[in-house]
Amino acid sequence: MPTVSPERGQPPTAYAFAGHVIDLARESLWRNDEEIRLRPKSFLVLKVLVENSGRLISKAELHDQVWGDAVVTDDAITQCIIDVRRALDDDDHSLLKTVPRRGYLLDTAVTPHDLKPPTAAAPNAGQASSSKVMLFVLLFGLLAIPVVTKLRSPPATAPQTNAIAVLPFVDMSAEGDMAYFGDGLAEEIIHLLAQTTDAKVIARTSSFSFRESDADIARIRDQLGVSHVLEGSVRKAGSSIRVTAQLIDAQSGAHLWSDTYDNELTDAFAAQNEISRQVASRLSSNLQPIAQQSPANINGEAYRMFLEAKHLLNNGSHDGPKMLELLQGSLAIEAHYAPAWRELSRLQWRDVMFDFYPEFDTQFSDIVYSLDRAFAANPDDPGTLSYRAWHQMEFHHDPIGAARLFERALQLGPYDEDVIRTAIQFSIAIDDGEAAVSLGQRGERHNPLCMLCSYNLGMAYLASGRTDEAVAAYQRHADLFGGAHGHRGITLLVAERPLEAIEAFKHSQLEKSWQLFGQALAQYALGNRQAFDQLREEFLGTPGERHEWNQAAIYAWTGQPDAALSILERLIDQPTGTDKPAPDYRAVISTAMQLRNPLYHSLHGHPRWDALLTDLGVSEAQLAGAQLKLSSLPE
Repeated sequence: MPTVSPERGQPPTAYAFAGHVIDLARESLWRNDEEIRLRPKSFLVLKVLVENSGRLISKAELHDQVWGDAVVTDDAITQCIIDVRRALDDDDHSLLKTVPRRGYLLDTAVTPHDLKPPTAAAPNAGQASSSKVMLFVLLFGLLAIPVVTKLRSPPATAPQTNAIAVLPFVDMSAEGDMAYFGDGLAEEIIHLLAQTTDAKVIARTSSFSFRESDADIARIRDQLGVSHVLEGSVRKAGSSIRVTAQLIDAQSGAHLWSDTYDNELTDAFAAQNEISRQVASRLSSNLQPIAQQSPANINGEAYRMFLEAKHLLNNGSHDGPKMLELLQGSLAIEAHYAPAWRELSRLQWRDVMFDFYPEFDTQFSDIVYSLDRAFAANPDDPGTLSYRAWHQMEFHHDPIGAARLFERALQLGPYDEDVIRTAIQFSIAIDDGEAAVSLGQRGERHNPLCMLCSYNLGMAYLASGRTDEAVAAYQRHADLFGGAHGHRGITLLVAERPLEAIEAFKHSQLEKSWQLFGQALAQYALGNRQAFDQLREEFLGTPGERHEWNQAAIYAWTGQPDAALSILERLIDQPTGTDKPAPDYRAVISTAMQLRNPLYHSLHGHPRWDALLTDLGVSEAQLAGAQLKLSSLPE
């Protein structure tokens, strides 16, 4: 077979490194004769690292070279790095190294390579179908959320007295394999401080947005509005671990307290309770007892496995078998450890939605069983309560029971970002827009750099008919993270501002069919029928994951209710995209959120519309008494 060589004076089109070959022309990675599948952005991250082998690449440089002017979260880069390491079998991070707070380094020799043309590769069996991906995405928004968000510089926020940000503890181990422990340590301290003091504790998403950044304390203070910052590090040496923590006055930069804890790895979590107590005593005179089931009361190895599994799950790892092994191992030692059961239910949910993990087969009943075990072990865990509330609505079509569980979750975890997010979505699904707004405002106050918080608040304002405030919330989202232009466009349409809507849709980074859809509606609102017809035809000819929902919206917007309702009835009667058995599973909350879309307002009052809501279990009569009672929540 002939080989492909670079022309004289031309840059190589392929490189060899560490037993692999990267083909830049075909955007593929090979090990011997086997193609290793990578997502497009993960491939581009690898390309940048290969072309700069031996040189430290910062996250900012990766942002610029891979995403350009588009904006993405640091989590997107982290996921790409995880993908690349998995593709290279670099489990010990010896090949692709993380330099804490600085960036990444591909530490290997790279040489130009003469490449034989590869044969076509089979589709990736582990890739999720669009219907399952969309069902999962619908849990997080009224319409499909664009995968964007590189944090931009937010406006300064006045520091609040007794407000603290807990940064992820930096992994200083030589092997670079303790990030899971540093994250878990910080997250548990956040949880304990929120439980034991009256201080304002910034949520994980905002605090962790400074991971591996070079932000100084003053910038963190200004962006989060905090008076104190807790930072630290973890360093493993053999079976021992050293945890260092320091509390900093964010105004002066002075160190108020610091300490170092040396423990065996399986006992190191005991440091987090002591750190929490020391910090709490300096922040608040109102100290509550540490939660009964603190990690100090469980086996150290069980806790270590739990933290590692949770870290993988939070960072989007596709290594389901490893997470399952870790969680089952933790539960084999501590059969009544509620957080491990809760995280197992999250993993099982992902298995059902995505079929990522052919090595094990999850039934919906397994998810319910795991949640039941988590609830039995700790009925006061806010996360478990909110997941249980969600499933009470989804599996049992019981909005009143779900509402009471959400209220309990919010009482116990009034600042928990996952609880707030799911409660907002539930409130929108049951047509309680004011509760959604109240929760959205709470989420933004306590999690100012959270992408989903500003998005959810815009969604809540829109659901309650407060379009001007929705536009402003989506604009804040765009200013901080980019994106949300399509959702702002929908809101501007509803607010009868079609010219502004057209501009918003032009800037949208959603798929092309979605842009065509939005611009078509705006042209119809302007009375430009020829432009509308042309854009609609282009939209119908362009594939997209939101195609049928948006097609129904076009019919509703243009006064064709029967055509719109026929599509919606079919969508609601369709299976969720999985053949796994479940008791009449219809994704009630996410589907009801779709139906609250104001683009469908012209259908309200139609007999078929009322029947549709009744069939789904969210008619006005069925939702009587399901509204959330939020008046007793603390600020």
